[in-house]
Amino acid sequence: MDLFLGQYDHEGMRGATFFDPDASEPYLFYLARSRVLRDPVEGESDAEIVEEQMVGVRRFADGRMEQAPAHLLLTLYPGEPGDKPGFSEKPGLLALAADIAPVEAYLVEALTLPALENRRKQEETQIPQRQEQLRVAYNLWQAELFRQRRLLKEAVDRDVPAAKSKLRDCEAELESLDRNRREAEAALYAAVDALRLGPVNSYAQALVLPLPPEEVERRRDIEAEKVALAEVIRREQAEGSTIEDVSDPHLKAGFDLKVLRADGSIRYVEVKGRSGTQAVEMTANEWVQAANHRDRYWLYVVYDCDTVPQLYRVLDPFGRLLARQTGAVRINASDVMAVAE
Repeated sequence: MDLFLGQYDHEGMRGATFFDPDASEPYLFYLARSRVLRDPVEGESDAEIVEEQMVGVRRFADGRMEQAPAHLLLTLYPGEPGDKPGFSEKPGLLALAADIAPVEAYLVEALTLPALENRRKQEETQIPQRQEQLRVAYNLWQAELFRQRRLLKEAVDRDVPAAKSKLRDCEAELESLDRNRREAEAALYAAVDALRLGPVNSYAQALVLPLPPEEVERRRDIEAEKVALAEVIRREQAEGSTIEDVSDPHLKAGFDLKVLRADGSIRYVEVKGRSGTQAVEMTANEWVQAANHRDRYWLYVVYDCDTVPQLYRVLDPFGRLLARQTGAVRINASDVMAVAE
């Protein structure tokens, strides 16, 4: 198996690679669509799509398969350049990727066939009600035709032009009424009989790998930092600030944003984000800059980045926060909240 740039390449089969923090073993993920169709009636060329479902399937090396949400990949971590999975692939997992016939067969048995049977039962259950609706409708139309025939006979007696031909048409429709009703009722049963399985189409596949707990935490922090930076920029711009992003590590600025406030003051803002209210860490360079620019240096911490972000702003973190040396400096959430503006 070759992993590259967040993809896998195996015997000519390629697909995206993702990491699942809840997985204990690797699996293949397939995105597929299943359909229940109704064969076209006379005069129509295309089958009717009665039911359609997008579904995901997990497929393991031992052949097990299970349904998964179609949006599963949106909840996982995409593979990135330089990722090292750190696991031994179970023999034959990627060798299964090209053969999707078992996946389609699984979906037919587990999803499409039950959907077809449920649809048939549903429509069969509704037939008596629809028969009654047809009976009422045809009785009403029959009463209307009787009324029209009476009026047309009176018109014929008065030699009204075209009354005779209209009367013949009316009587012909009356004669065919019972046959039409029987055909309409038969069509109710025919519609159920015309239900059938549609094809299962596979649209995408991916290799999904387990993710070590420490890597889960690292990636969660990265996502929280992105949310935090976006939230801080949004809040500052809403307050009329002009922002220069200096967060590129190569700049070694020791903070993320240079902020010109609406009142003309300048802030050097270091942004930290956490998914909950965990402690935050500042690098040695950030701590030095906090010491060098105490009247301008601000620590902006955004907690709960995975739900409703909460922003806390601390001027002069070097002088106002208790920090514990850990190679970097570690600051507890309670200390941030106690002195934040």
